[in-house]
Amino acid sequence: MLSYLRVTFAAALLLTASMRAQDAGVIESRLIGHPLYLRGMWDDNQLEFNGDGTLHGKSAITSLTTSGLDVDSVTAQGKTKLLIRAHRVYIHWEADGRLVRTPMKIENRVFNEFGHQVDRFVNRYEMKILLLSDASGSFDEALHAAFADGLPDMTASVPKFWACWARGYFVEHPDLGTARETVDACIQEKSLARALRHTPDGPDFEPPRLLGDLRLPAPAVGRSLRATGSDEIAFIVSTHGIAVGFQIRRPFGLGIDEAVIQALAEAKFAPATIRGEPVVADMNYVADIGALARALNQ
Repeated sequence: MLSYLRVTFAAALLLTASMRAQDAGVIESRLIGHPLYLRGMWDDNQLEFNGDGTLHGKSAITSLTTSGLDVDSVTAQGKTKLLIRAHRVYIHWEADGRLVRTPMKIENRVFNEFGHQVDRFVNRYEMKILLLSDASGSFDEALHAAFADGLPDMTASVPKFWACWARGYFVEHPDLGTARETVDACIQEKSLARALRHTPDGPDFEPPRLLGDLRLPAPAVGRSLRATGSDEIAFIVSTHGIAVGFQIRRPFGLGIDEAVIQALAEAKFAPATIRGEPVVADMNYVADIGALARALNQ
């Protein structure tokens, strides 16, 4: 009888372990091979989420275009924890609006140790994500709250300046021509200058202009890439020469869009005028990313 109980207990342990492995395998199949994004756009590569999907601890925020990830493995840790190993991907848009997801690569970094330069390979983009289950033992709520499965699922989580682009392009199989028209119509809809009828429709209108050079902060990803192309941002210039109401008209990706917006927000502008009087006006800024990237690397 004792021997029978031992065998039964051992079988129960094996069954429990098998079920846990199966659950991890099922979750792994839901994650691996999917174009995932961190809904919170967290910058840290070691993250922990509670059973309801809230972040445990703190993390800085990264850009939308550096918050993508590809999952490599999912491992059960007891009954209440899942360890997800992943790596970040960066996102870049081609000129026609097509999306490219590219894994971030290991960097060769030079460290100064005791007066000597030492080369080391550093992968800043490997991720370890720990998920806790809810009270019922399910990981579903945490998974849904932590990860978006593709950009259409990410639409509700993006910052306001991505809203028009998301309306046009964050849909399943977007028609690229129609998507661009949707973005432009959305930007016009949000334009305070158009609502006030401050539009360049007469000889007495003088458009706003940038004063001085744009001071671009070094984006963490763009600095290390040989970036080429352009970035187009629509915004409003107030009567005091302040840029507000940003919307991305054509993104570049790699975290550079947010860096350009930050630089524009800190820049000074001469406001638009009608018959010499300052007025609110729309402005469109096209950044040469190649030139900006070269300046960052100098």
